[in-house]
Amino acid sequence: MKREVVKQLKSFLRGEWVILGIGNRLRGDDGFGSVAAEIFLKFTGSVRIFDGCVASENFLGKIAKLKAKSIL
Repeated sequence: MKREVVKQLKSFLRGEWVILGIGNRLRGDDGFGSVAAEIFLKFTGSVRIFDGCVASENFLGKIAKLKAKSIL
C-alpha cells in the first residue's frame, strides 16, 4: 500500500507545483501542514516545498516569483 501511495504522489506532483506547509508543530494537529511539507521534501522534482511554520506570509514573495502551475 505504501508503495502505491508513493507512486500516486509522484504522478500527482508532476509539473510546476509549490507546496507551502503551515502550522505550529508544538500545538498538536495544528502542525500537520508543517510536518506534511517535511514529508513531501522526499518527493521533490519540479515541486518547490516551503515549510512556513507559523509565519507562512514570509514565503509569499518567493512563491509569487516562481509562477507555479499550482499551489497547495
